[in-house]
Amino acid sequence: MNKALCFLCHKKTKPLSMMVDFFSKNRNNKIIIHVDSKSDINEFSCFSAYSNVILLSERHNVLWGGVGMVSATISLLKEALNHKFDYLFLLSGDDLVCVDERYLDDFLNNINLFNLIHYQDERNGYINPDNRVKYRYPSFFFKKESNRLDYLRKLFFKLFKFSRINKEYHNFISSGHRFYKGSQWFGLNHKTVLDIILFLNENSWYLDLYRDSLIPDEVFFHTLIKYIGINDLYSDKTKVSDALRYTDWITGPDYPRSLDHDDVDKIKKSGCLFARKFKHDTSVHLFDELRKSV
Repeated sequence: MNKALCFLCHKKTKPLSMMVDFFSKNRNNKIIIHVDSKSDINEFSCFSAYSNVILLSERHNVLWGGVGMVSATISLLKEALNHKFDYLFLLSGDDLVCVDERYLDDFLNNINLFNLIHYQDERNGYINPDNRVKYRYPSFFFKKESNRLDYLRKLFFKLFKFSRINKEYHNFISSGHRFYKGSQWFGLNHKTVLDIILFLNENSWYLDLYRDSLIPDEVFFHTLIKYIGINDLYSDKTKVSDALRYTDWITGPDYPRSLDHDDVDKIKKSGCLFARKFKHDTSVHLFDELRKSV
């Protein structure tokens, strides 16, 4: 099977290096990496030694919670369409695959290459996606860590947020459509990727709808897939996620928590294909243990 492994990165991590080395051994795979425009691209120059690895020349400024993450993802999908693939995975530089590649390919064939994308449901705490798009958020929202002044600014914004209503949001809602939210990380078949890019190429208003929205990467593609009528979506409520990604949002102290050897058994029993996030110094031994059969 021809796969496109698309990575969103801001630094060269040990998990990223292990994933590139693992998937590049199969010449049917194409590995495409977007590096945040704020990062030093020379840090990733070692990957140029791989014939099936591409470092995107089109780079975006990716801020936490900003639309740059969406733009970077679109660039990855567009580049993937320049190559032959049956299935595409969107990954971070902190992800590791949890199964061997034969199992991965067999599983995708067994589900008829259905799309692996998770929409929030009873397995998650509900967050109203409308609030992500309804307002035009000021720049101080797009920081992972806020200072005291930022907190005061956010309080002021909440008091006067109706002065920053997104008019495009109301146009979309009044047309009878709705917004959907879920996990940013997904797996999509070739037809779905093609349909998404064809739509975006012909409908610039859709990306404009999300300008200055908050954490749009969890809403943009989920809403678009529903909007253009894509129905081949994998679902299994017995799994932790329909995207089949293992993430620990519960135990802390960081969210998501960094995974280690103590998590290996839980990850393998979860039935997930990938897990995140792993520390930058994750060992090759842990990576090998993850891919062993349960």
